[in-house]
Amino acid sequence: MSDKNFEEKLKKHWREEADSIPVPDSLHPAKIEEMVDKKMEFPKKRTHKKLYAGITAAAACLALLIAGTAYSFNTGRQSEKGTPVANSKQTTSDRHEFVGNTSYSEIYSLIQKYHDKQSMSDIAAKDSASTGGKSSTAAEDTTATPDYSKTDRQVKDVMEGDIVKTDGSYIYTMLNNNNCAKIRIYSVEGKTIELVKQFTLKKRWVEELYLENSKLIILSSDSIEDNSNYGIADDGITLNETTYIDIYDVSTPQNAKKIKSLSQSGIYKTSRFTNGYLYTFSSHLIMGECKKEKEISEYIPSVNGKTMKENKIQKIVDAPVNSYVVMTSVNLAKPDNFSDTAAVLSDYTTYYMSTSHLYLANTIYEQSLRNNSTKTAISKFEYKDGAFSYLTTKKVKGQINDSYYMHEYKGNFAFVYTDWRNETSTNGICILDKNMNTLGKIDNLGNDETIYASYYIGSMAYFVTYRQTDPVFAVDISNPKKPVVKAKLKLPGFSSYLHSFGENQLIGVGMAGGDDDKVKISLFALGENGSVTEQTKLLLPKYSETEAGSNHKSVFIDEERKLVGFATIADTTLRYKLYHFDGTEFKQVLNVPIKEMSNTRGIRIGNYFYVVDNAKKIHAYDMQTWK
Repeated sequence: MSDKNFEEKLKKHWREEADSIPVPDSLHPAKIEEMVDKKMEFPKKRTHKKLYAGITAAAACLALLIAGTAYSFNTGRQSEKGTPVANSKQTTSDRHEFVGNTSYSEIYSLIQKYHDKQSMSDIAAKDSASTGGKSSTAAEDTTATPDYSKTDRQVKDVMEGDIVKTDGSYIYTMLNNNNCAKIRIYSVEGKTIELVKQFTLKKRWVEELYLENSKLIILSSDSIEDNSNYGIADDGITLNETTYIDIYDVSTPQNAKKIKSLSQSGIYKTSRFTNGYLYTFSSHLIMGECKKEKEISEYIPSVNGKTMKENKIQKIVDAPVNSYVVMTSVNLAKPDNFSDTAAVLSDYTTYYMSTSHLYLANTIYEQSLRNNSTKTAISKFEYKDGAFSYLTTKKVKGQINDSYYMHEYKGNFAFVYTDWRNETSTNGICILDKNMNTLGKIDNLGNDETIYASYYIGSMAYFVTYRQTDPVFAVDISNPKKPVVKAKLKLPGFSSYLHSFGENQLIGVGMAGGDDDKVKISLFALGENGSVTEQTKLLLPKYSETEAGSNHKSVFIDEERKLVGFATIADTTLRYKLYHFDGTEFKQVLNVPIKEMSNTRGIRIGNYFYVVDNAKKIHAYDMQTWK
């Protein structure tokens, strides 16, 4: 056999071998870039005590060469149409509990296959090394602002948690330390502030708070070092994560009393509160190989310490997996137990909840020797009176990076996306019907750019793409079969945060671009014909940054009073800045020294504005004089 023929056969052999090895999503070039970008952002509210298994340089190099395995849904074939699960017979009229479609045995097999192929990938990487990587419907609420501010939310009537809450008389805060978390309750009346209650949650890390119907809900997580379960990670440590839901009666805040504590497997991801029910979502990861199939606690998540039953687990994809999304609901009026529980075998990263549906989006990196691309699996669930129902899953092209990129409008589902192919990118918008079938779409917007922010106002979608300039797109989706680009405004810099700012106005917070590294506030005027113009802008000092783009809850918005506030850092100086738009320009009304940017919030109660600095200090200002 000639050397050339041998070489060709060898190449063919390795292609076939590579096709059978799934590349971990974490090693896809776009994912590595995403992780680097996130590392460049300011710290989020939580840093894990231990990292999961490390990624070697050899494995990262191998990821660029070997072919990924595409997901196929329950029907066993890939389709552009939504794929309903065969046994999903729930109705929309009667209350019901979640019913899954898999078994412990099947789950065990899928997890084992995942780790078997992961081991093959690790071995191949070592051998290779030795031889030679915010859309919203809340704007539809035009009612007057209440007498105190509330946490900004994406969808009207779907409440979201945050690190600070108020009921107009008291301010509730949280403070995380190394081994415990403190909850502090302050009474406030004008500039008179008094700490009336403080209690500690040992070995907890508080994620968010809710304050609803005289109940304080504390969502927290912990990390327990455990070498006996789920195998051993590269550093000899695995994480057995649990999310806790603690409910306190605060009808008399000075005598706050715990009335119930619930738990679910996994690290806390997000939550929502609507129509009296709290919905909580966590991510449960199986770190290593499961030793025995009968030891179901090794690979099945639990709720309240009890292993979930088979009929509570949904398999979305026919592919090896090693993680779940655990979903629970609890009726705040009767919080004795969970109203419903469910687990989905998949690694969803983006969550969107309308007033009746839940959408979970998971990025899929498809690779071959000739082509790399990104797609997204969107799973749709119905929820009603605390009960979940799986409806269908749709596979679409592109990547959906944020919940604000998604929007449910008149029964249809719209989303904006970035489509990565090889080393190029383009963007678009797509509208699906209630069955997740494509109605209309626009592709090839902002070529070689990436979406940085999105916001929806009724039938209009606004989103920002960026590379050198800041195109602000306005797309009319009132006719879902024929969406129309109404405007494309190009500006220097970019907005990483968008929000409505009263009638026919949109505010953006981002960076000015160029070499200045300045935070920029832009006010856009929205015309009746869909036009977008920059009405005014304000540049902050050089080398300034803000958390607005990575956490929309860090921004205070008062559309009625034309106020916008957020924490900033310039050089090493931390400030909370509040601006008022007087009809012509933005004017600074507060410039408050703070200790920490990530855990600072601004809230309004009556005619007073409060800056809560990491739960340790509350600054109070009269909004008539700003003193």
